[in-house]
Amino acid sequence: MARMLTLVLTLILAAGACSPLDLSDVPTDHQVGQAARAGVSGDGPALGLLTADWQVEADLTDVSTEFQVDGGTLLAFATDGVTGFDATTGKKAWHYREPGRTTTWSKVTGGAVLLRTKGEAGDRLVALDSGTGRLLWERDPEPNTAYVVARGVLVQEVYRLSEHKNEFTAFDARTGDELWNGVPSLGAGCQAHLPWAGLSGDGSLVVMAEECSGRTERLHGLDPAGGDPLWSLDTPSPFDVHGTISVVAGSVVISPSSRSVIVLGRDGVRQVPAAGCDRCRPVVAGDQVAWRDKHDARQPRVTVVNVRTGAVKVVKSSAPSWDLISDGRRLYGRLQWLAGGAEGTPRHWATVIDPITGSSRALPVHNGPDHEFLHWAGTAGGRLITTERHHEQPARFRLTAYRSIPAAEPLEYGGVDPRDWPDCAELLAAVPGKRRPGSPDTKARSDDSLLREAMWVPFTCRADIAGIGRVRVTVLWVTKRPQEADALLDGKPETPPDADEIAEDVIRVGRVIVQVEGSDEAERAVVKRLRSMESP
Repeated sequence: MARMLTLVLTLILAAGACSPLDLSDVPTDHQVGQAARAGVSGDGPALGLLTADWQVEADLTDVSTEFQVDGGTLLAFATDGVTGFDATTGKKAWHYREPGRTTTWSKVTGGAVLLRTKGEAGDRLVALDSGTGRLLWERDPEPNTAYVVARGVLVQEVYRLSEHKNEFTAFDARTGDELWNGVPSLGAGCQAHLPWAGLSGDGSLVVMAEECSGRTERLHGLDPAGGDPLWSLDTPSPFDVHGTISVVAGSVVISPSSRSVIVLGRDGVRQVPAAGCDRCRPVVAGDQVAWRDKHDARQPRVTVVNVRTGAVKVVKSSAPSWDLISDGRRLYGRLQWLAGGAEGTPRHWATVIDPITGSSRALPVHNGPDHEFLHWAGTAGGRLITTERHHEQPARFRLTAYRSIPAAEPLEYGGVDPRDWPDCAELLAAVPGKRRPGSPDTKARSDDSLLREAMWVPFTCRADIAGIGRVRVTVLWVTKRPQEADALLDGKPETPPDADEIAEDVIRVGRVIVQVEGSDEAERAVVKRLRSMESP
């Protein structure tokens, strides 16, 4: 049964200013899946060697880069609906489309996928089971409506133009049943509204802002299930409620500007003594909330705040972390180009951050070069699930789930110490021919790797050889297993003979990827030497 808030100013009036949509008039393409896989945790991978657990190529017409993991399902949102994949296998589980219509809003909460769509027939609000795609409920939404979700609850804000006020109703996201309606007690002449822009976090609160004479005077934290007011706090001045908001452990973190971050909670207001957010999307791990600092690119860092104690940690990284997500315990960021970005080297690293200890490690992701940048979709069952759009086929995506297996240090190099890599001088020495006078073999450190700041960096060796010309040999990357090296290079098993694959002047022999700039004879000599160095 729906209940009114104990502190309500105005009754919620029945709506219906326009004719309702006949839901049977909306054509759908709907395939329901089998019972969802139970018991799938939301955990991501631990520290170790990231290896592909599964990988699928999927044709997803009109899909943006909006993906999300809910329980054991990977959700791919399109302009006209959503597709669900089994997050433990990558197999397509279900889909729901409304051909010819457009999705204008989508959220996932409490195992329900909520979609608002529009078309010539009018607007429609539907709820689907995230595991199977089964239709849970549908209704004709009211005009001038905004929504937020919190722990299985859908909160609706309707602006009544004729009365110049907002009305609020909360529904169970899975059943569509009304749970509560109304607003907390407000000051004279004040209005309540949902500061929904940029909302993220653990859903532990519904946040309402009280606006008086054009200024946000206070925030109210409400229990999502019953609507009971938990706390009300005056806001500091100046204050911009339209900044990024993240709800965590019953507190609210707000970045009202690029210069400061404010934490509001039951114990009052706390100003975090740290740089403001950069592309601020705070993520939550337990009682910790974290965000990328607005920083000097040469000193990237992530700020982690315990909202209960106010303790602040600054976690330094070797490069900016994008796509910061959380599995509830760890944080996962995406780094790029740590090894310089050359073909045959990893283009992406997963930064694994422990918000309790403040440690940060970068694990290489061995993925192919024929797709665009990776995006983190989420975590499930010890996996980090990533998505990539194909360079030349925008409707084609590669979906991959990475697990971790135990690996030796250094983890940033996939468990293979670069000091144990083949020596470029030894490979260059295998190229026959007399060195030209005045041009002995030279060896120099590569300077295009961000890893050089804290770790060993590969060398490049050069020589000018009579009858062959200039030769340059660089050992680009060495993996623990051949399959990781194979994933990095999109080459062909052609010239030189006995190479596993070659892409222009980049060659793979087993676990080793080298670049040989020079003649075919030089390439053959280097490949032969690498084969002789392989373990029996």
